[in-house]
Amino acid sequence: MKKRIEILLLTSALAAFFLPLNSLAITKKQIKPPFTGFFVGARAGLNTNTARQVADSSVTYRVFYGTDVTMNHTNSSVYSHSAAGAISFGYGVDLGKRFNLITEASVSFQGNDLNTLDKLTTSDPFDDGFILDLNNNIKTKLNHAEFDFDLKPGILISNNTLAFAVIGGAINQMKMTSNSFSKLQDLKNGSTFSKTVGFSAKKTVVGIRAGFGLSSMLTQKLALNLSYIYTYYGKISGSAMGSFRTNGFTLPFNTASSSEVHKHTVLVGINYFFN
Repeated sequence: MKKRIEILLLTSALAAFFLPLNSLAITKKQIKPPFTGFFVGARAGLNTNTARQVADSSVTYRVFYGTDVTMNHTNSSVYSHSAAGAISFGYGVDLGKRFNLITEASVSFQGNDLNTLDKLTTSDPFDDGFILDLNNNIKTKLNHAEFDFDLKPGILISNNTLAFAVIGGAINQMKMTSNSFSKLQDLKNGSTFSKTVGFSAKKTVVGIRAGFGLSSMLTQKLALNLSYIYTYYGKISGSAMGSFRTNGFTLPFNTASSSEVHKHTVLVGINYFFN
């Protein structure tokens, strides 16, 4: 009987010693570092889209006593503003010593039509009563939805706030439509001759994304984000050739255009972590 009591006391003592340690281990396992594990997110904000658009059109004007070329060079930067949004998913990893790495994929939405203002060039090549007008118009567009993928290395600047950089890419399609209009007026007999030469071009691009932001844990699972992202999509270009006849003369009419597109985006959003 005495031996049984001793065994019972020993068992109780061991249980009293190991159960708190086990409870502490469970607690530590449950509390993960912030911004780690799988997450989903949603963001909204504003885009500013810019395009440097260049168009060169020319009409070669021939008469019996010579040849001249009238050119219209349009070089302008155009801007548009639109609402932006994105839905995303990703995974965060604690690298130790307050460093963190987040990988994220998202589908973003925006409005991105960019138009030049028409530019009109008027000339009288030989001062002989013929007036030649040239007018250029360019429209550049990105798809309203694009796929983005980013790496976000960051550092904890407080226990619940992460400062991060953004390095990634954006898959989208650039489209450009360019039209050049030419009109020749014969002031002597009142006749008018006109011609429009244009083209459409498109290509799939992988834009370069770079930026920075802050993220703060509101609860153990919810994080509030603020970020700025710059995207460079590169350049799209094309050309077209045509001609029209005036009083027995053939006037070659050529045009070439290019557009280089950039995007600036500010977003605010929420991430939900499944840790």
